[in-house]
Parts: sequence; C-alpha cells; structure tokens
Amino acid sequence: MTEMRIARVSGKTKVLIAGVDTLILNAKQLGDDGTPKKIQTLPSDVGEHLDIWQKEAKLKEDPYTTPWEHENVSLKMWPLGAPGWTWLLKNGLIDLMIGAQLNKATLARVRFSSEYLWRYGVSTALRNTHTFLNDLFAETLYLQPAEMHLCADVTGLTIPKDYEQVFVSRAKVQRPIKESYLDKPIYRYNKLETLQFSGHGSPMSATIYDKLREIQIKSQKKVWFHDLWKEQGWNGVDHIWRVECRLKRECLHEMDIEEAYDALEKIPALWAYSVGHVGEHDGWLRMVKPDKEDTNRWRWGTTHGWNTIQQAFACGWNGYNDMTDVQRERKREVSLSQAEAAIAGYTATYAAWLQEEIDPSDDVSVVLTRLYEKMTDLWERKGVDFHYLRRQKQFDYHIF
Repeated sequence: MTEMRIARVSGKTKVLIAGVDTLILNAKQLGDDGTPKKIQTLPSDVGEHLDIWQKEAKLKEDPYTTPWEHENVSLKMWPLGAPGWTWLLKNGLIDLMIGAQLNKATLARVRFSSEYLWRYGVSTALRNTHTFLNDLFAETLYLQPAEMHLCADVTGLTIPKDYEQVFVSRAKVQRPIKESYLDKPIYRYNKLETLQFSGHGSPMSATIYDKLREIQIKSQKKVWFHDLWKEQGWNGVDHIWRVECRLKRECLHEMDIEEAYDALEKIPALWAYSVGHVGEHDGWLRMVKPDKEDTNRWRWGTTHGWNTIQQAFACGWNGYNDMTDVQRERKREVSLSQAEAAIAGYTATYAAWLQEEIDPSDDVSVVLTRLYEKMTDLWERKGVDFHYLRRQKQFDYHIF
C-alpha cells in the first residue's frame, strides 16, 4: 500500500491522520431491475447452518467457531443475536448480523471494526468484505451505508474554557451551541476530555475528545494508533484531540447517498459538510473567533486550527501502510501485560489463603510450585492436554 502522508499544519495545529473509524453497511439482494428487493430472502441452506451453529453456541454457552472465514479469520457464532437480528457472528474484524427481525428489506448488516478499517484503509476493507458476502450468499449484493464515522486526529488544537462561545452548529437551525444540544462535557481531574454535539441518537452528531486518554482508559489494545501517529511526525508527547463526525442512515439518505462505494467517493465532501469549507462560513460544526462588533456569530471567522481540520480529507487519507503486523504486535504486548498483572494479583490472593500450606518466610517460587502441581492435577483429572489447550486458545484469540 502507498504510505500515508497527510499531515498538514496551520499555525500550531497539525492533522496527523484522517479516515473512517466506523462503518456499518446494509447488504441487500437485487431484483431483476437492478434495485434492492423490498423483501429479502435468506437462502434456506444458509439459515439451516446458522440455526445449527447457534444451537451449538447456546449449548456450550460460548461462541461457536463456524467454517466461514473472512480475511482468513474464522467467524464465531454468538449464543444470542444482536438487537433486531436473529444471528450474530464475529471475527474481530467484522460483526455480521443476519436474520432481520423488523427491517425485512435488509438481508444482512455488517459493522467494520476500527482495527480493520485502519489496517488497510476503508476501500480495501470494503472490497474484500463485499467479495466475502457475495461468495457467502452466492449472489452479488448491494451495499448501503447505514452509518459512517469520519475522524481526524490533531495536535496543537486549543479548546478554551468558554468552548460554548467558540462553536457554532446547524444542529438547531443555525444557532450557536446551547445546552440542549451540547451534551454535558466530560472532565477528568479538571481536564476537558469530551465535547459531544447533538448526541449519538441523532442523524448527525459530532464529538471532540482526548484520543490519548481514551486509549489509555478504555481501549488499551488500540495503542497501535501511536505507531500511525508517529509515522506522521508525532513526538509521543503532544496532546491529541480526535474530531469525529457521525452520519447515520437518515442523514445519508437526505444527501442521496444510497450506495457504499458512492459514499466512499464522497467522503471528502461529507467531511466538508460536517466541518465546513476553508474560507466559507458553512459546515454543520465550526470553531470560530469571537467578534464583539458582529452579533451574528455565523459571520465570525473560522479559527486557524479549525481551518486545518477542514483540510484533513483533502488528500492522502485513503492510502495506508499495512498495519497488520503492527496491530498484532501491539495487541500481543498489551495482552501479555494484562495477563501478567492478573496472574500476579491472583497469585498474591492465592498465597494469602495458604495459611497452613506454606511458611510465612516462603517466597513466591514456593507458591508457584504448589500452584503448578494443582493445575496439572486439575487438567489430568479433566483429561485436558496443556498443549492442546494452548493451541485452542491460540485459535480462539486468532494468534497465528
């Protein structure tokens, strides 16, 4: 893949990366006229397999590994479906929902993971997944965008304490941000972490949040973003804000965006619609410079930092290095660290209960020796082979 070089600077603000962080598609069968059928029909053999696999998952109360493979990774059937869907299958890259309980005009729904979208770029992820779905259902399916999250990660963006005064939005008929549609901001240790505009349930919404903090607190296995940022010149220290705009089906429909590949071609235009064009007083959300001489805030000029954000999708956003190896290694490092911390904690707890079995002066090696004996005895009684168990865990966690 072509190396991504999109970093742009305006004043002190710099865009490191820009792209699609969430993508949800509706897959539909086509009629003879080339348009989606109003009623979608699941092939009987597919439904039979799904029923069998779901029963297996419910029986073992654990996801069941199916023969279906997407990107050479097996999809697992979950015991219960997703809201509105009978069957739910996952492989860490996509969530595949089949069997619409209400919206009969959709055969299946696919949610792409952030990891997958940033691994190769959204275009490659879409093409590969479309091929997978066509092969799975043995026909060419129509893909309709149900939801898209566009984002830009930036350094050097300063959000003042009176942030209500410097943002204007068309969320409520071209008025400045008000409490009714600027959700309560989130602070941690007196530092602003998140500004949410219009709310997740709205057809259009936006969020500005501390991406570094979000990874540290909620998504440690996404630490591979650090590698992406460093390729674009991040020094490993500067604060990083993510500006994320979310467009749902209702919003996309109003823009006459009905097909997934068309949506991808229009991503730069969708971003401009969301954050405005350079030199124009437009955009669904814009950060402005207060002007005491003008009471019409929509005529206020756009800040230099926001001008940079407006240009985030001007070029290069869909050309990425293959992140597969980096993502795998970073996830491995985090998983090992988490497992080691958990084992250390459990070992100390285990030792605390060994009041009679060990001496107060015994060190951790004595505890681990006793634990080893107990584990091997347990596996022997259950007929479990450690090497088989290890290989099974590698398969379950896609460690190859």
